[in-house]
Amino acid sequence: MLVVVPLGWFSRRYAVRDTSRGEIGELGFASLRERGALRVDGAEYQVSREGLAGDFILAGGGGSVARAAKPSAFRRALFLKVGDTEYALRPESAFGRGYLILAGDTQVGRIAPLRRWGRTLEADLPEQIASPVRMFILWLVLLMVRRQRASDS
Repeated sequence: MLVVVPLGWFSRRYAVRDTSRGEIGELGFASLRERGALRVDGAEYQVSREGLAGDFILAGGGGSVARAAKPSAFRRALFLKVGDTEYALRPESAFGRGYLILAGDTQVGRIAPLRRWGRTLEADLPEQIASPVRMFILWLVLLMVRRQRASDS
């Protein structure tokens, strides 16, 4: 089980902890645009976006690791491609902040807030997904949660 905790009250950086191993990395959002950085197991990765409404790209180690597409501005779903494997990130409910991770029609993971109004997330993601990709999934869900909170206010 992973727990994602903000590093401060107004921070754009989050610590990621594995409940059995301790802290495994950190993720953050850039101040402008939808970009960010991930650090996992000592390696650095960058998250960027192709144009204003293009795919999100996870890059590190000299190349692209994964990409995520948001097919509609009106839906909170994302589709993630890692090599030949595809995952869908879908909201758990119409108004909730929880997300399900699906491989085809099978649920393989879940990310949800630890408390109703808090910024801390709890994630149950399969070990067969590489650590950088799991961090990318967490980053994407946090982005969607941040967007939802901004539109609610």
